Amino acid sequence: MTEAINFFQSLKIFGLFSNPKINISERKLSRDLIKDAKNSFERAEIEAKNGDEAKSLLLATDDRDLKKNLAKIAVWHYETAAKHFRYTAARYSEASRIRPDQEKLLSRHSEKINRLAQVIEKTIESLRSFE
Repeated sequence: MTEAINFFQSLKIFGLFSNPKINISERKLSRDLIKDAKNSFERAEIEAKNGDEAKSLLLATDDRDLKKNLAKIAVWHYETAAKHFRYTAARYSEASRIRPDQEKLLSRHSEKINRLAQVIEKTIESLRSFE
């Protein structure tokens, strides 16, 4: 019985029951990167909503000076959102390189968020005409 216990303990010690390609520090790092990405994504969504609000106010007014100011406000919020979307995509991309077992999923998240950033950047370009 003791020999069997020692056998299984040695398997555990040498990592034969876990993924040998990923050590604990890499798992922790990837979890931290994903957590950071989620926080940045939440911030980006808030900024994008603020930009949407400023844009809707801009479209609702006829005052030229007010439109100009609202356009600047909307652009600032959208630029901040795009920056956070790009940061989020980079974090997911980093995590995908660390975790080959989740590479496809994390890469898809990164690509999807990069597309969101591109949409926001196109919106910024359209708002530059009001400035």
